[in-house]
Amino acid sequence: MSKKVAPTSSSSSASSNVPAVSDGGFKALVSPRTLAIMKETAPTPFELQKLTVPSGSSGAFFNIERLAGDVAERELDVAIAYDSGPRRTFYATSIEDGDGGPPHCSSSDGKIGFGVRDVSAISAAGDEWGSLTKTSCACAECPFSKFDSSLRGRSSQACSQSRLIVIFDPQSTLPMMLQVSPGSLRNFRKYQLRLAGGDAKLSECVTTIGLEKVTGSPDYYALTFKFKRELEELEVERLGQLAQVMVEAIGDSDARSSGPAASAEQEEPVVAVDLGADLPEDSEYEPLD
Repeated sequence: MSKKVAPTSSSSSASSNVPAVSDGGFKALVSPRTLAIMKETAPTPFELQKLTVPSGSSGAFFNIERLAGDVAERELDVAIAYDSGPRRTFYATSIEDGDGGPPHCSSSDGKIGFGVRDVSAISAAGDEWGSLTKTSCACAECPFSKFDSSLRGRSSQACSQSRLIVIFDPQSTLPMMLQVSPGSLRNFRKYQLRLAGGDAKLSECVTTIGLEKVTGSPDYYALTFKFKRELEELEVERLGQLAQVMVEAIGDSDARSSGPAASAEQEEPVVAVDLGADLPEDSEYEPLD
């Protein structure tokens, strides 16, 4: 794929290449103030507004918090700025058992899990572990990563998989965080492969996210992903700048963490955007700030 070189015109004239919100564009990618706001707030994904998937017993709507009040949307066109890659979370006991603490074991890369608390509870949850003395484990070797290992009697994994994606919707300056839960991971992966088959990238297109009801025990909603359009070249560059701020904020957060995962060598999360790596050093492109 050929390298994308930023325009050499002034930022005011370059802005005309970015679609207005009324024409299917994104407020965050149109406004020159967005980058300054992102740098000032430096939010990590966990501090952002969370776009939640409704329960199977409720309506098929996303609830979006706006400055003027909440709105309900059946579908949402988004630009994806950050994808965490595979993650895992394991609870040896549940909230129903009176446990409201953090996961007993978690993995930020889907490969190595760390027993962050109460290792004895993990050991007691599964006979295959025997006497557990270590505080980390390769996820592929862990019995709780196998299907039918659910501690709730379901045909699922006791240690659930998910992804975190950070998305911009057309109306907001700050992004939102969306967790792609186990029931939606297959749809997400199929969408990634469809894009790849069409020589497209997740970071360079507008994605329409919707909901489909899945019959189960209980019923639930799965996320759906559809290609809408390619982002304009300048939109990709601006999204990359915003993603860079997000990555730096995540790095600062990790540096402050005292947990075992912070000191372990891990695969870096997938940044959905190029971050301007293709721009030549002598480019006359003017940063948004």
